[in-house]
Amino acid sequence: MSTGTAVGRTLGALRDNRAFRLFWFSNLFFFGGVWTQTLVLGWLAWETTHSDFAVAVYTSVRLAPLLLGPFAGAFADRHNRVRLLIVAASWALVAVSAVATLASLGKAVTSGLRDLARNRLASTVLLITLAANTLLWPVAQSFMPVFAQESLGLDAAGLGWLLTCAGVGGLTGSLVIAWLGDFRFKGGMFVVGTAIWGTLWSLFALSHDTMVSFVLMTAIGVMSAAFGVLQTTLLLMTTDESLHGRALGVQELAIGIMPLASLALGVFAEHYGVGITTFVSAVLLVAAVAALGLWTPKLLRYSGLLENK
Repeated sequence: MSTGTAVGRTLGALRDNRAFRLFWFSNLFFFGGVWTQTLVLGWLAWETTHSDFAVAVYTSVRLAPLLLGPFAGAFADRHNRVRLLIVAASWALVAVSAVATLASLGKAVTSGLRDLARNRLASTVLLITLAANTLLWPVAQSFMPVFAQESLGLDAAGLGWLLTCAGVGGLTGSLVIAWLGDFRFKGGMFVVGTAIWGTLWSLFALSHDTMVSFVLMTAIGVMSAAFGVLQTTLLLMTTDESLHGRALGVQELAIGIMPLASLALGVFAEHYGVGITTFVSAVLLVAAVAALGLWTPKLLRYSGLLENK
């Protein structure tokens, strides 16, 4: 396959679909802003308090609205989703602008479900999402500033480079998945990729070498694409279209468990350290994913043929 053909295959959806192209670029800026905000506010919370638990509280408060995911999903199924998205994005712009202004002025420091449950494939995807967002995403979002300074001796700039490695890896992994197109065994890639992602996190937790940590963080970013991209893809593919809003709402609820998980992990980290907390969380995630893979072997073979129907 020539280089031109490979690039065309990877970026075909961007070239051929204007609506998707606009949506993709908007998401590029949106998530770039989200992670920049996570970096800046997380570091500010740590620099101000030097408390693992306080940083966890910050993340918990920031993510608490995700617990309303099921209600928002059901609401979206009954209304114009584009209009709702515009309203939500406008509200986010106002809120973020207000926080940025206050911080700059020195005024602020931090800022059909039953049917779905019967679908074993979708339920397993949601359970893996729940496990990951209970065990690892809180570590990544809450404690990275603490880990960067305590375990690696990095300052805010070093933390920025560490997260840049994760971003480069995540972009690379996403492009690989896009290049694969409508590939077979999407479920297998989701389960195995998430398990590898957790394993890499456990190795990262044990690392005290800066360069090794940068390499591991890049690999973590690559494998995070298997989880981050396919969790939503598989959820939509394994549920009826009429339940998509509710399915995504329950997914947001699984993601929204992070505030509670952050508090629990913060207490653990306060007593045993961020490294041990990250390692234990990663090992538990790998064990949970392995158990769910054994519980639903059909997901490992799932290729997008809606075999559950």
